Amino acid sequence: MNALSLDPLWSHIFTHLWQSTAVLLILWATAWTIRGASSRLQHALWGLALLKFLVPFPLFQSLGRSFEVSSSSSSLVQNLGAVVEPVWIPQFTTRAGDGLVYGVGICLTFVWAIGAVWILKRTFQDWRRSRELLRRAQPWRTAAKSPIWLTDEPVLPAAVGVRRGIILLPRRILAELSPVELRSVLLHEQAHIDRRDVIWTLLQRVAFALFFFFPPLWFVLSQLHRKAELACDEAALRAGVEPRALARALARTLRLGLDQTGLAPTLGTKSPSVLSERLHRLNQPRRYITMRRHRMILTLAVIGVGVLTLFSFFPGSGGPLTALAEENATEEAKIDPPRPIAESVVYPEFPEEARLLEMGGKVFLRARISEAGEVTEVTEVSGIEGCGACSENAITALRQWRFEPATNDGVPTAFEVVVPFMYALENETEGESAKQSGAKTGSEDSHDAKGK
Repeated sequence: MNALSLDPLWSHIFTHLWQSTAVLLILWATAWTIRGASSRLQHALWGLALLKFLVPFPLFQSLGRSFEVSSSSSSLVQNLGAVVEPVWIPQFTTRAGDGLVYGVGICLTFVWAIGAVWILKRTFQDWRRSRELLRRAQPWRTAAKSPIWLTDEPVLPAAVGVRRGIILLPRRILAELSPVELRSVLLHEQAHIDRRDVIWTLLQRVAFALFFFFPPLWFVLSQLHRKAELACDEAALRAGVEPRALARALARTLRLGLDQTGLAPTLGTKSPSVLSERLHRLNQPRRYITMRRHRMILTLAVIGVGVLTLFSFFPGSGGPLTALAEENATEEAKIDPPRPIAESVVYPEFPEEARLLEMGGKVFLRARISEAGEVTEVTEVSGIEGCGACSENAITALRQWRFEPATNDGVPTAFEVVVPFMYALENETEGESAKQSGAKTGSEDSHDAKGK
């Protein structure tokens, strides 16, 4: 078994990122092809990339397989009454470097957890700041399509609220902008509300918290922010705003030195590249119109992404890490499991108290067998309710067993097994218990502790 499979969580995460990167390349090529289309269409394209990051299909597949294995294992434990031989459960083979991989996996998880918690904390703080700003604000125009509130805080105009959108304006902006410019600002913010950009912002924060270490995601998030602002500018222009009026309003608002408003989409941004593109598009608004061919290209891209996503569900399609895991599974299937040495088999004693109370049943123990055939670890899988001594006696007995070690291509290897023990009363061994379980309670192959 390759050591990489010792940390399945990160294996599935890397597979997910590999697949998401392949999708991202398709969408990037599509975005370049439709660069003359409206920003609304381009935002939808990058939104598709964000959703691909947020839906980890490889992890879902792994969880589904784990559920199936867990269900089958549970069924196995419940129906092992007829089993008179140990049940072999293949586990990880101990090899040089496995401990290092485990350590790397733990370190990666620890670093990721710190970064994710910090980002989520900042997101919560920004949300609380938006709520506090709104709490201190005062209604101005409540009869508009979306209520408009004024605040004395030095913040940029913003659209706040997830369920009910509210336009938040700094009071000082009323004295700085002309009525035409103020209308362009309000239409821009109304477009943010109509497009549900607050929800998109939250999704971006969640994606960043999950995959902040992955640079391609940074590019997706920057494109979403850029295209959202451009799409709202275009919406304001479609509502009848003059491009120059919106450009003047943008410039005058930014000169006020206002701050961002937490999670809320705002009119301005301090990124020079975004400002430059917005002003460039405002000077040439007619160049950026969605045409029929743009929609056709976007449709083909969506189909391609769908096919690639579905392809990831087939065996061998998960990239190099998935192929490695499948190779490891095949390798495990060829392992010859350990076998108990008859001379070393010791049966547990039937506790006197349990015998008097007529407490019988089955105890299942999981044991780790070393390369030398020794039992190094024993844990209880399931026991007899109310009879802890039954499990303790079974564990004591199993620790004395010796095995012919498991082999992988003739090389001894560590292994784990589940061994069932049956505590059967004398009357049960002759009648009802044998009928229900199907066990050969009197045979020498059965791991029974009979009451006398």
